[in-house]
Amino acid sequence: MVESLPSFRFASKADTLRLLATHLVHAKVPSLSAHTIAEWRASRDTITESLCATHAGHAVAVRSSAIGEDSASTSMAGWYESRLNIPLLAEPLMAAIDAVCEAMHNDPRHQFFVQNMVANVTLSGVATTADMRSGALYYVLNYDDESGQTDTVTGGKRTNKTLFVYRSAQDSSIHSSRIRTVLRAVREVEAICGQPVDIEFALDDAEVFHLLQVRPLTTRHLWSPGTAELVPQRLGNAHDTVARLLGTGATDQPAAGVRGSRSLLGAMPDWNPVELIGPTPRPLASSLFRALITDVTWREARAAIGYHNPENTVLMHLIEGHPFIDVRASFSSLLPATIPATSAHQLIDTWLDRLETLPHLHDKVEFEIVRSCADFTLRTRIEPEFRAALGTAMASEAVTCLIAHTRSLLGLDRVGASLDEALVTLTRRRARQLEQGQNVAPATTRPVMAEPSLAARIATIRLDSAMPFAIAARHAFVAESLLRSAVERGAISGERVAVFRASLEGITSRFAALLREARGNGDVTRLLAEFGHLRPGTFDVRTPCYAQRIDQLLGQAPGPAAAPVGDASSPSFSLRAEEQAALSGLIEETGLAGLSPAGLFDYAARAINGREFGKFVLSRDVSDLLEELVSWGSRRGLDREALSYLSLDRILAGDTERDDGKLGEQGDLTARIAEARREHEIGRHIHLPILICTATDVFVAPMHRSQPNLFGTGVVRAPVVELDAVDDWSRPMAGHIVCIESADPGYDWVFATGASGLITKYGGANSHMAIRCMETGLPAAIGCGEQLFSRIVSSGFVELDFSSQTVQPFDGR
Repeated sequence: MVESLPSFRFASKADTLRLLATHLVHAKVPSLSAHTIAEWRASRDTITESLCATHAGHAVAVRSSAIGEDSASTSMAGWYESRLNIPLLAEPLMAAIDAVCEAMHNDPRHQFFVQNMVANVTLSGVATTADMRSGALYYVLNYDDESGQTDTVTGGKRTNKTLFVYRSAQDSSIHSSRIRTVLRAVREVEAICGQPVDIEFALDDAEVFHLLQVRPLTTRHLWSPGTAELVPQRLGNAHDTVARLLGTGATDQPAAGVRGSRSLLGAMPDWNPVELIGPTPRPLASSLFRALITDVTWREARAAIGYHNPENTVLMHLIEGHPFIDVRASFSSLLPATIPATSAHQLIDTWLDRLETLPHLHDKVEFEIVRSCADFTLRTRIEPEFRAALGTAMASEAVTCLIAHTRSLLGLDRVGASLDEALVTLTRRRARQLEQGQNVAPATTRPVMAEPSLAARIATIRLDSAMPFAIAARHAFVAESLLRSAVERGAISGERVAVFRASLEGITSRFAALLREARGNGDVTRLLAEFGHLRPGTFDVRTPCYAQRIDQLLGQAPGPAAAPVGDASSPSFSLRAEEQAALSGLIEETGLAGLSPAGLFDYAARAINGREFGKFVLSRDVSDLLEELVSWGSRRGLDREALSYLSLDRILAGDTERDDGKLGEQGDLTARIAEARREHEIGRHIHLPILICTATDVFVAPMHRSQPNLFGTGVVRAPVVELDAVDDWSRPMAGHIVCIESADPGYDWVFATGASGLITKYGGANSHMAIRCMETGLPAAIGCGEQLFSRIVSSGFVELDFSSQTVQPFDGR
């Protein structure tokens, strides 16, 4: 093990590198020559001649080495000039040195240094030996393994990769030999320096690590040592939890009814919890989401329409505060119940293998991995995949089951289609909501909520809102699969399907019209009656709903003119003769006889609109429940922030009011909130991969890097404005591309602002905002991932190029 040098002190960049070069075993410092600006002024010709001789045969980099540039308390990374790939000719070399010296204001005390460029670079970037934000014990690698350049990370020139590696992770957890080489050298440099450091490096094609710069980390004053030091213990807990959930423990067995021989854990497949409740949700949000959706409703809704029911299985688990979906359980619930268990096991194992091999599909599993209905690629894709996984005889049986199941979903072989039944239930629930009026009065004026009724209230919401919504959502996925496969098979163009989507009269268009009406006449009654409950972060009690921030909504500059409420403003859509003929052929080929092309698009319209209506109805019930909980908390002296740290089971289990209405166990309640707050803060410092395949994956976490789902045409360039749930909504949005973290229904007001486009960090091809953007025609990039989203927000401007399917931050000049 390398020990620190007792006498090591950071000096100038050049002198620090020269000192390290004499002690490194696992890294090399490219040959360098350093001079002060005073020396350069006095002997520029002589120095130029010497540099050309010393560095002969290499292109060089010219870098600054100013006094105090990288001290223990201040990093001036990127402050001064660097010139790269300078040929060893007197004129360009002298010009590069002059430019670097000028950036240092030609202070004669400062140094510059000339360093050989690394040839045949295969990986380059920046490594820190702790999480800069928290001090958590990770090696953090931000690197480029594609361009062959050495400055793409430091210069922010492209979306690079970021990897968090727990400091005590075993080499066996790190699958890349190049990353192992980088970490070995990083550990050595840190050990010599004896403190956390920031390292710029390059790796060549022989996997030699070249140290380009090193500086002390200067963010240590921001760290919370007590919190960061708990990360190792919590990662150990996460490892054990994942081992149990993946069934890799000595006594672990999958729940009865779950298909497949193993599982994966994903943050975004199926109900996409990262999008709906965030990557580290507060206890109230996560427990409410579980109670209404992922404990029972997800599988019962699917079982009700003919899918397999993995009984006694929950869909979502919290791993040190991070929500993850049990992918095996999810896939089990997406196969028709009639497919034999043996075939189901083999299909799910095949799908799990494909997802592990192609992890970038983690938020697109419904369309790229799982085959949950007989769409129009049945003969060209689904049957060949089934034969490869099952063999001819078993595949034929499974395909027959899939066709029969799809016919049932479409209402072709039975009376009373499940979609219609779900929509009737939702319509009945919506009528009841409108009768009740809004529940957004101040907490002190609301009726007291009796705690014993909370469980019954949740049960009612689950059965009357969440269940029919989940059924409608499943039908919408089937409709989307049919539409996409019709485009893939050439029966109709993507542009024509976009016209169909725009023809759907959805919730967003009505909201926009009512908002304009309120702005015009000053009467918000109708607007609030229908939409006052919406809030960004549907399950987050901290965020105010529309009714509580109506002044900000009315103050927002209006977008393009819309038709009055009730007018038919959406474009009409009808199938052309050639489209009907092509679709009829596909319908017959797929075994869906009895379905007409017009019937297909009618089903799609009802399913897509039904899903959005169901989500809207559920959001109203959730909002009312949250406001009732605010009242509950207010009587105990708890504000929204404190309440967010209480889970539903804590609220249900105790802390009830005595007959006199006074609190019984305030101290215990306060202690619970404090503990939950602390646990949540620790969870925020833990980095977990977006897809977990083995228990040891918890120690090596790639940052989410996703391929965005793009909706639009042409090229859109505009400044960006970032919003979060508690932002002031009166800021101008018109002419801007709005950036939000999640594709949440509470941001529907954005469509009435005249925004030029929308970008989200999280969200899939079939997410709420994806549907809204297709419905309204707003250009969008949905689900950009953490890295690209951060770059877009930091740049201030972005270009959406739908012809090349790219999203590119730029400087706006």
